[in-house]
Amino acid sequence: MSPRTPEDNEKIRNERKQSIIQAAFKLFALRGYHRTSISEIAQEAGISKGLMYTYFKNKEDLLKTVVVHNYQEASDRLYDLFSKNMKNRSQQELLAYIIDAFFVMMKDYAPVWKLSIALSMQVSDMPEIQELMFRIFDESYKRIQMLLPPSKDAENQARIIAGAMDGIALQYYLTGDSYDLEGVKKTLIHNLSKQITNS
Repeated sequence: MSPRTPEDNEKIRNERKQSIIQAAFKLFALRGYHRTSISEIAQEAGISKGLMYTYFKNKEDLLKTVVVHNYQEASDRLYDLFSKNMKNRSQQELLAYIIDAFFVMMKDYAPVWKLSIALSMQVSDMPEIQELMFRIFDESYKRIQMLLPPSKDAENQARIIAGAMDGIALQYYLTGDSYDLEGVKKTLIHNLSKQITNS
């Protein structure tokens, strides 16, 4: 057997790091951040606890990576959808499209949204994570604001829309299939489109 090349070692390292991130994400989503130990994450990832610390300084450092990794994955997918479908559309059509995409993501990336909702309630004692999530939320507000007619109240309107969508996600995850997700989506799009038309 020939010795491993630096490229082989780098590939193995990246694959192992991804395994740790996925294991941590799964356990954080299932059990919560504070109730999940580094030992449990290592066991789920199939590595030793000591090896974990060659990849991450501590559990909070791992959590930061999990949050960024999963948000980036969801964000990249949304960007791909928007870049293919945003040309020659009115503001009403764009807003309807972004809301529809949000509802698709709510289903396809349910674990990401659930973890995000759960973490937002748990991070008051973790300033770095709190700051990171504030930046992520702020970016979401700004993207929505870009689709609204310019006004002195556009930022607050964007926050209300984002808050409404977060609330819908929470209700949907709590009630499951009994929640009329399609009906809620249509009503939200109708009301926001009317708001843009009348502004």
